[in-house]
Amino acid sequence: RYSIIQVGVTLFLENSEACHPQDSSPAPPALIAKTYNFSLFPAPNGGRDVTLSPSAISFLHANGMDFTVWTSKGIPHSDQRRAERALRQYGEKYDVTPSSSSSQERRRKVIVTRENDVAFVEKVVEDVTKWMGGDEATAGGSFLLPSCNRFLRRVLYETFEEKFPDLVLQKSQDDNNRIEVFNLSAEEKKSKEDANMREEWEKLLTDTLGFYAIFKALSEANRGVFSLSNSLFHKYDTNAPPSPEQKEAPAKKQKISCDKKQTRTPLIVHNGIMDILFLLTHCHAHELPTDWNEAKNIIHATFPLIYDTKIMATECCSDTFDSTTLGDLYDAIVIQGAVEEYNSNGGDVGKAHNAGYDSYMTGCLFYCLGRRLLQIKPPDNDKMDQLDEKAFIDELCYEAGGGDEGGGLWGRNRLYLMQTLFTIDLSSPKSDPYSRGVDPCMVYHVTTFDDKSIVTSDILTALDNVIPREDYDILWVNENTFVIVMTNIPMRAEKADAVMVGLKNGFKRSRVVTFEDHVKLLLSRTTDDSGAGDVLSYAGVGIVTAVTSLITQFFNSIQKLSRKRKLITL
Repeated sequence: RYSIIQVGVTLFLENSEACHPQDSSPAPPALIAKTYNFSLFPAPNGGRDVTLSPSAISFLHANGMDFTVWTSKGIPHSDQRRAERALRQYGEKYDVTPSSSSSQERRRKVIVTRENDVAFVEKVVEDVTKWMGGDEATAGGSFLLPSCNRFLRRVLYETFEEKFPDLVLQKSQDDNNRIEVFNLSAEEKKSKEDANMREEWEKLLTDTLGFYAIFKALSEANRGVFSLSNSLFHKYDTNAPPSPEQKEAPAKKQKISCDKKQTRTPLIVHNGIMDILFLLTHCHAHELPTDWNEAKNIIHATFPLIYDTKIMATECCSDTFDSTTLGDLYDAIVIQGAVEEYNSNGGDVGKAHNAGYDSYMTGCLFYCLGRRLLQIKPPDNDKMDQLDEKAFIDELCYEAGGGDEGGGLWGRNRLYLMQTLFTIDLSSPKSDPYSRGVDPCMVYHVTTFDDKSIVTSDILTALDNVIPREDYDILWVNENTFVIVMTNIPMRAEKADAVMVGLKNGFKRSRVVTFEDHVKLLLSRTTDDSGAGDVLSYAGVGIVTAVTSLITQFFNSIQKLSRKRKLITL
């Protein structure tokens, strides 16, 4: 029931002037950035209500949200099923359904059976036949049909297409329940049909499809199949001539070019699992599957080339950052002048938590992190040794080969997962690796059997004299189960036994085991149940089917939270 309010998208393109500098003046930015800040507001018949919590309203006010622009000028959005149904109906009406869909069954012709409906249609046909023989029809006039319901209007459209193929029908501008019939010359008919087709397409695009068209274009570009001539902006209106405004508009000079043909355009996010899931609930399907592997497959099929700058900073860089929030990383890493300065097409001001500016910061961060990763050049990676800076960035952006060659080093197709031990690996359908620095032998899984629920203060008391609070994290599974992760890598080996003892003494009616032993226990239960055990990639770096319950629980909570999040940044 909760809806997206803003979507920020920034497109980064190689600057041809940077590739071929003209003189010794300061080098121009390597990338040109074009930022778009979309305000989304559900269509009246879109099937979604708008619900805002007081805290969300306060947050949005504090960050300059213009609610008037949102409600008055926000564009609608549509999920895939609704969008495809609308496109199919338009394509059938104007016979512009793409050839790839020609094999699909066209909408069946309706059959009138009620006596009153049959009599109504026959009377309308009789009246139009008489009108066709009169002076008004020969003079190119129009005839207004009687008011009727939606079903009968469809019957009339189909009947007139068969009995009066030369007439032009369109909805009356004064009454949506009436049809106006025009008897025009061949030239007038063609002009009228073109105008109707173009007008209805623009209405469909702006009132029904809305942001779905942008979402689909982003997905196609990410999959390497985008073509402007075959996009939703042109695919279904190829028979319509350009409007007068389009004819008169001067051609825009392109100052941006790229020597290398891109195969896939990567999607860059920062800590983006929530953003991606939330976007899918609006533009793919309102309800996502509860099975984690199925959800991963949908994400990977929609966006097969993703980089999460949170992963690049935490899993791929050798540097340690005080904070890995987007704004702090941007201030610490981004080199001024490397990318064109922020300039939103919506005219908004560059400020954190503005969707457009957040997307701009994410892209700049990706570029500058890529330059840092180039400096790593592991000695066992011959491919990396052969790459200069530009080639390395090309490798990040345009690599479209199979497998996951860059996954471990560059974070390709891996997403940061808060409050868990794992990193999401979209390239692997059933396995997610442990996050960097996680040793399952020094992670403790605690399940209590007391009637009362555990609270955080109970854990702090149990470990008070054992380990400093800043040296461990608490991950909650449910009110009776939690996980302790030792985060101070240099000292955790010497504290491991003491932490185990402290947890056992603090929670006497409980089971305290290392996460490694917990996995083995779950695996043995799975083996007992199935006879073989669905072992996926457990060898100190992966997980097994039995343990995916931890991620599944988190994923289910994400689905609930995703409907409450009010801001998405790509």
